[in-house]
Amino acid sequence: MIAYQQPITKAAIEQVRGVSSVDGPIRNLLDKGFIALGARSDTVGNPYTYVTTQEFMKYFGINRIPEDLPRLREFSELLEAGALVPQYPKPDNSPEEPKPPEENPGQIELSMGDA
Repeated sequence: MIAYQQPITKAAIEQVRGVSSVDGPIRNLLDKGFIALGARSDTVGNPYTYVTTQEFMKYFGINRIPEDLPRLREFSELLEAGALVPQYPKPDNSPEEPKPPEENPGQIELSMGDA
């Protein structure tokens, strides 16, 4: 939403989403570096606005806003296809897949100490 309507205030985000608080999602996006504080708005109280960052554009493979953003009618198709979530290859040092247990490994005796 921020990418589509930036710069946008927290109140405007809450109005579009239809919820009374978007503090958690905004904090999460700020922590990840996907959004940043923009200029103060000219509305009552002069709240800060939010804008997307270069990190957001890099993560989602966007070169230009709004040209490279999916159109709303395309958005549901992209969500269903998982195209909005970047797919990274497994690193070379990733742990190996778990191996199935051996069949009939035999009985193992466990000692509880001297009895």
